[in-house]
This record gives sequence, structure tokens and C-alpha cells, in this order.
Amino acid sequence: MDITDELIDRFGDPPEAVKGLIDVSLLRNTAASLGIKEISQRADSLMLYPETVDMEKASLLAATLKGRVMLNAGAKPYLTVKVGKGEKPLDILRLALSVMAGESTSAKK
Repeated sequence: MDITDELIDRFGDPPEAVKGLIDVSLLRNTAASLGIKEISQRADSLMLYPETVDMEKASLLAATLKGRVMLNAGAKPYLTVKVGKGEKPLDILRLALSVMAGESTSAKK
């Protein structure tokens, strides 16, 4: 938020592209703090690659996003989170990370 405030003070309201970059940076920082080392998107799914699988967080995510979360426990484990039609991937990522962080969400899907 400090970066956004500084940008506004110096240049006025930042363009949407800059706001998007800041948003992505904040989400990446949150993901890293949760031990997620990589995030990618394939078609209508987000792939979250944790350093180690925390079954409690994975279970909480699956319970919150009923029917939209799968865990692949192969050589490189990952969680898949389905993005629904008309939903923005960043919004679903934000929701998934907040659930995994243990934050209460009023917009449970």
C-alpha cells in the first residue's frame, strides 16, 4: 500500500496495468509467505506448487472451495484450483491464499 500511495503522490492515479502489477506482486509475496514456490495457470485451473504439502491448509481450501480443489501428490506436488466461468483468476487466487492463510472469508465459493 505504501508503494501505491507513493505513486499516487508523485504521479496521480496509476494506470490499471500498474495497479495489476502491484496486485500480482502482493499475491506473490503472500504465496511465498505460505510456502508456495510457484503459481501457474493452465486453461481454467490455477496450479499452486508448495515447498511441502500442508494437509491442514489443503483440506481447509478444499472444504471452502467445494469440488474445485485437487491435490496431486506426485514427485512435484501441487494443488489445482478451478476458476469458474466468468471469474477472474486473480480473484480466485486471492481467495485461495486468504483461506490457506487462515483468514476468514465472507466470499466463500
